[in-house]
Amino acid sequence: MKKKIIHVVNNRALNGGIGTVLDYLDEGLRENNLYDSSVLTTYSQDDGKFGYESLKRNGNFGEHIYNKNFLEQELAQYDVVHIHGIPSYRILEAVEALKGKGQAPKIVNTCHSSVKKELAAHYERSKNTGDGRALERMIDNGILEKPGRYCDNYWGSAIFRQEKVMTLADKVQHMNNAYLDDIVEEYSAHENKDKHSVVYNGIELLNEDELTTRPKDKRLLYCGRFAAEKGIDEFIESLPSIFEKHPDTKVKIMGGDKDGIQVEKYKRKVKEELSHKFGDHLVIDYLDNIDFTGWVTDKKEIKACYEWTDFLVMPSKDESFCLAIAEALNHKRIPIMTDTHSLRDLYLSKDAGLGIDENKRTGQGIADVVNFALDEIDQPWMEIMAETGRELVKENYSLEKVLEQQVRLYESL
Repeated sequence: MKKKIIHVVNNRALNGGIGTVLDYLDEGLRENNLYDSSVLTTYSQDDGKFGYESLKRNGNFGEHIYNKNFLEQELAQYDVVHIHGIPSYRILEAVEALKGKGQAPKIVNTCHSSVKKELAAHYERSKNTGDGRALERMIDNGILEKPGRYCDNYWGSAIFRQEKVMTLADKVQHMNNAYLDDIVEEYSAHENKDKHSVVYNGIELLNEDELTTRPKDKRLLYCGRFAAEKGIDEFIESLPSIFEKHPDTKVKIMGGDKDGIQVEKYKRKVKEELSHKFGDHLVIDYLDNIDFTGWVTDKKEIKACYEWTDFLVMPSKDESFCLAIAEALNHKRIPIMTDTHSLRDLYLSKDAGLGIDENKRTGQGIADVVNFALDEIDQPWMEIMAETGRELVKENYSLEKVLEQQVRLYESL
């Protein structure tokens, strides 16, 4: 008899890498004839309260679930409930109720990121603002240790739900070994470390005949959300120092928000940074070399951006996997990333990219590494690095490998 698995994911996560991997898992599990796989998409407020769920069974969209009892009955039908990221309170309550009745399925949680790290990054960027001072008061009053006191606040709610789902789960999976160790330490989960394991994230491999050569034209690509932890502010702050040394550099900034509000905000920030460095009369010369693509979801357009660039620049505060880095390596492009514990484990220790000292993740610190890369753009060792990165992705980070790892984890339950 086939095992029944349901994937639970927040609707806001489906536009990013989680959606791509989840689609592949759902389809792949059904195609291997060992599993019936369904997807339950949750729609809730930012604090995880209220909302409803939408069910997709056998690839076909079905009913919405508004009633808590119906939600509990639906989840009870499965052998495995795989929760991707942080669930809503409705999901947590349903799982906890089933466990209390002794009829719960096995629970798997994929931990995509640490909310505590995200809060730290947000606080670092907003120290001198009203938001920063409010965060400081909450940190001083114990939001990190007792987040349940702050469940009406986004940060308190998210930390509480992340802690809760990892406690309820039979298996917690992470995207690298370094990140597993960090999460266990941050959430004091040492006594349950044996239920934490690693399942890498993955991307769809390009065929060899799809690969293009690096243009070697001093082209930089930023790809990601415009969020404090992603390093968008520091990247923009690095541009004047990059242009000062390499004025012919071209920059493409891919990401932002669907309505374009953040894009306009960061366009203004670019102009301010360049004006401060070069004066208003020279700004236009550099602005012409910077292209904001906005929010991009079309696969062909995303592929074209990677083919256009020489270097992907990802100065994130922290990353659990970073699909953008894997995509750059997939295209034989060289990523420049923050030398964090996790990214060193995944990429830098394997000579697949250039690292930014995490203690120098400032505009100047980023510019120093980027300028070095631009100085060396024609060197043979860069071709070797691009080849090494492509082989790393093929061997470890393809969607086929993800499916193999995921099936092994399910079987271990």
